[in-house]
Amino acid sequence: MVGKTNNIAVLTMSITLITYLIYLAVMGLVTWFVGQTLYRNGDPFLDAVFADQTVLAHRVNDLLLTGFYLLNFALVLLLLQQAPELETVIEASQFLSQQIGGVLTLLGGLHFCNVIMLIGLKHTRWLVEQS
Repeated sequence: MVGKTNNIAVLTMSITLITYLIYLAVMGLVTWFVGQTLYRNGDPFLDAVFADQTVLAHRVNDLLLTGFYLLNFALVLLLLQQAPELETVIEASQFLSQQIGGVLTLLGGLHFCNVIMLIGLKHTRWLVEQS
């Protein structure tokens, strides 16, 4: 009986460990890809927001990328800390979809807020220039 219990514990630990490693690898790749895409495509947008201040626009883009990486990795690790023991492949799949989907939803919302804030900044600058 003890041997069977040990086998179940090892299997549970193996499923959990493999799932966590998959989660970290997927989120690492997604974070890098999305960060680079936002960085590359954000340059022209920030150039328009910070007209005549291209150096400032590029520095802001650098800071946004750094903040994105820090926030994403911190969130991924904090959520992983609260993850349960996973006993089946179905639980592992559900964990992966919930964690990855939750992180992406939150970060997408934050990105949307950043874009709205920068559009507001550009609009405010335009109003100041018109007066």
